[in-house]
Amino acid sequence: MRRSIIVLWCVIYAVCIAITAAAFFVGDTPDWKLFSKGMVLLVTLTCVIFLPKRLVKRHSGDGFLILQQYRNDYPDLLRNPYPDSRRKKRMLEQAIIDLHLDRYRQAIHAFDQLAAENDSRAEDRVTVLYFRGLCQQCSGNYIACADDWEAALQAMPTNAMIWENLGTVYFLHLDQPDKAERCYLTCLSYAPDRAETHASFATFYYLKKNDPQKAISYASRALELNPELFQAMSTLALAWRALGNRETSQHYRDIYASHFPNDAAGLDAMLQSID
Repeated sequence: MRRSIIVLWCVIYAVCIAITAAAFFVGDTPDWKLFSKGMVLLVTLTCVIFLPKRLVKRHSGDGFLILQQYRNDYPDLLRNPYPDSRRKKRMLEQAIIDLHLDRYRQAIHAFDQLAAENDSRAEDRVTVLYFRGLCQQCSGNYIACADDWEAALQAMPTNAMIWENLGTVYFLHLDQPDKAERCYLTCLSYAPDRAETHASFATFYYLKKNDPQKAISYASRALELNPELFQAMSTLALAWRALGNRETSQHYRDIYASHFPNDAAGLDAMLQSID
């Protein structure tokens, strides 16, 4: 079917070229009206053939910006996916756009197709499994999400970001603190200076282990690595309040509230529950 369409387009294109050329070979003088008609047909046909491909490749302006954002957020996963297959690369890019636009069913279907490709590189399989897991997480299917990320880590066990995100799923959604702790520790063994993991670990120790001292230790380390990581400040406010140090707790509470005024009421309610 596709070959027939290509042959048909080639025939039409050849006819348009013949019409344009006939303007110079029919009659004693060039027929400029016939030439202009032929040129209009050629330009129109060229736009019909090639412009949609450019639009699909760029996924429109918004789609291009979405992909650029994801490349910045996941440089290791999206550095050069599917270098030997433009079809798979476009399918992956469209699936990521669908994920961003909350079209999870469409995205998961595309990721399923890509995951079934047995000839893909290990890096590409990890990318597909991670983003499919992200779709599952966003749609509330946390068990499937954990399964995908566990599979991704079997193929690439040194990916600290996936270890951290898997730990957060076990911690916040599946209520499996032992697995969450294992994931966070493994993440820090590969990336000891990953501030986000220290902040997540601090929240984990405060909420799940009821250990404000360790929470303070990890949150303080997170702020050393990234002074703008305000998630750690909310944990510090809670942990210091739990230890009875209201002054230090209020200090971190005020800094957090200055950056997240809409969330200050929720933090204040948690602080009051400690009192």
